Formats: sequence, C-alpha cells, structure tokens
Amino acid sequence: MQTLILIACSGRKLDHPAPARELYQGELFKSSVAYAERAGLPWAVLSAKLGLVRPDDTVLPYEQRLSGRLAEQAAWAARVVPQLAALAAAEIVFLAGADYRRHLTHWCETEGIHWRAPLAGLSIGRQLAQIKAMYRALPHSMPSASIL
Repeated sequence: MQTLILIACSGRKLDHPAPARELYQGELFKSSVAYAERAGLPWAVLSAKLGLVRPDDTVLPYEQRLSGRLAEQAAWAARVVPQLAALAAAEIVFLAGADYRRHLTHWCETEGIHWRAPLAGLSIGRQLAQIKAMYRALPHSMPSASIL
C-alpha cells in the first residue's frame, strides 16, 4: 500500500449500527471520505472509542471523544499503532485533529513513514473549505482504491 488516508470520526452518528462509512454523519467526515474515494486512495477512520476502523466495519453508535489529556491520547495511540503497522502504508495523510495525530505522527517518524496533515492548524470551517478545495482539484476520474 502506498498512501493511506486517516479520517477522524465525527460526533454526529446514525442511531443504529452501520458500516463506518455510513455511521459518521459529520460534514467534515463526509467531505473527507468523498476526497479519499475520489482520489482512489484507501482510507480508515480514527475512532476515539475503537481505534482504527475500516470503512465497511459495522459499528454500533457510541458517545466518546478523545480528550486533550496527553496520557489518554498516548494510551489510545498505543492501541492504534499495531493496527496501523499492519497496513504497511508508505505515506499517511491525516484528515484528523491534533489530538488524534500527535502520537501517531511521532510513530510515523520513528518508522520512517512520510506523513502529511493538510488540515492542521485550521478552524473547522477552514478545514471544510480546504478539503472541498482538495476534492475539486482532483481529476474527475481516478482509479478505485482497494478496500483495506
């Protein structure tokens, strides 16, 4: 696998179990999925509760956020790293906030994995505008991504 896009979960969710690609209802999540799929790149969800979730994994609705506490973030990342390592990506594009990226980018650096965070430092509104601009900049027909 060359590039993997990691998308943060969203607070808005369906009220019943569904595949991850359908469960999360936030506008930024949906726009990020549209970008990844149009780019033909594999993607996965960074879930505060479940760690790394594949798009077609069925997920029960939940209410959990990743706190700003570094210890909690480190413990969460320790659960995610083995899942991420199994995917063997050469590059990771984080479409997720700093709380999700912080420890994972450090892991990428120690493993020699190139990473990018094109939405870093932007407000939610600017993140949404940026992901939509990234989407519009892609060619209309891109190859399909393999499912993780």
